[in-house]
Amino acid sequence: MASIEVEGRILLRFSLIKHKAPEWPIVELDDHYSILTADEDLDKAVKLASEQAVKALMRAKGWPFEKAYMFGSIGVKLAINQVVDPKKGARAIIPKTLVTLNDLLIESD
Repeated sequence: MASIEVEGRILLRFSLIKHKAPEWPIVELDDHYSILTADEDLDKAVKLASEQAVKALMRAKGWPFEKAYMFGSIGVKLAINQVVDPKKGARAIIPKTLVTLNDLLIESD
């Protein structure tokens, strides 16, 4: 298996949100958030990503688990980040029309 590496530049912006934290890294783009998860088992990484998306929908909409789970099957995209390293990566892609950043965070100390 081969990979291609290229030079690039990115601009990162960080904000501190006190007393809240993500359970997994979150990437924000113009129109959506991506929740990045990983596990040695790809199926588990995908399951973790979908669980995080369902929790976010529950917080955003006040829905019970079943409704958020059913809606997530049409409103959230799941994608594979990588399968080369020992830990496999997956992500849940959630449109900003459905959730806010605050919906993706949990209370922390």
